[in-house]
Amino acid sequence: MQTATQTPPLAPPVRGRTLLCGDVDPGVFPDATPISCQPGAVSAEPDGSVDTIVVVGAWSSAPDPLQTLRAWRRVLKEGGTLVFGRGVPGGEAALSTAFVLSLVTVVGGFECVSDAGKLAADRHAPLVLTRRRLTEIRNPLGSLGPAMAAAALQDRACRAELLFQAGVVLLQAGESELARGCFERMLRLSPGTAEGHFGLGMAMAAAQRWQEALCELECARRLDPDNAEVQRWLETARTHIGGADDVVLPASPPAKWSPAAPAASLATRAIT
Repeated sequence: MQTATQTPPLAPPVRGRTLLCGDVDPGVFPDATPISCQPGAVSAEPDGSVDTIVVVGAWSSAPDPLQTLRAWRRVLKEGGTLVFGRGVPGGEAALSTAFVLSLVTVVGGFECVSDAGKLAADRHAPLVLTRRRLTEIRNPLGSLGPAMAAAALQDRACRAELLFQAGVVLLQAGESELARGCFERMLRLSPGTAEGHFGLGMAMAAAQRWQEALCELECARRLDPDNAEVQRWLETARTHIGGADDVVLPASPPAKWSPAAPAASLATRAIT
């Protein structure tokens, strides 16, 4: 019978800077740093600084397992490994593999690399996940995409909102030309909207096309004169056209348009 002091079948995936969550003899993983299942347990760890997180038990009693998973995702490097022990003393017997994977899917950013057949045949086989940034896009689109497409198909306002959101994300990624296409399409769909002119003005500003940016932002201001975001970007465009060389673009726009929105960045008003 396996004991907690014996090396569990977790050792092969463990490498590099390792965090250990669970009731396991520290001698099994002598170089690992013990942590609790609380989300704040890794708050001091820099983003992308951890190679491996090993979880044996404990997580099933976490007060907020989704937040804990998000915290672990933040600190894991691209290609880093999250290992759940199964069938070992203190292991995740209380949570089925399917349930763990369902929570992982909700959080996104992980790819299961364990063989499904081996997991079914061997209760001691660890559940191994790899940190993949690509899945932060793929997973939500895979689960939410059909509903988004259906809403966009049925409602012109939903189509316009979807184009605005896509344009904002592309601006955040530095793809001003692709973003411009989204905002131009939005204006063709819903001509004369302040939101569409605002987005196009930002895309032009990001591409250093200041005169065109000023024109679009002036349109947005006339349609929504009290919007603080429009005013911020207008001031930047006017200053640059006035000859200033050290103009810095305003923070990214709010992800959700609202009249007279307070100044905020995408980092603080994240798209959900």
